[in-house]
Amino acid sequence: MDEIYDFVHNYVDTVFIFGAQKGAVGAIVDKSGTPFDQAQLMVALVRQAAINDTTKQYTAAYKFGTITLSGAQFQSWTNITNARLRAICSPAVVFPH
Repeated sequence: MDEIYDFVHNYVDTVFIFGAQKGAVGAIVDKSGTPFDQAQLMVALVRQAAINDTTKQYTAAYKFGTITLSGAQFQSWTNITNARLRAICSPAVVFPH
């Protein structure tokens, strides 16, 4: 399981757009994808691993939720500064001051 996570984390660059854009196959082909694409890829790989190795009890399911990050955590994850974020996000996004 760790190998699957490491593969997706290290091989697929994150594109910060909401929703699935390319799916699992597109994320592999382009070596990039949204967090949704990465989740689809990880679930597909875990499910395939369960088929290939019946001695393991792998399961995979999607979970949707929200996370709260500090400005420093967000910048560390995305390498996007607050000023740059304000410039590239839609006007519907509200940022606390």
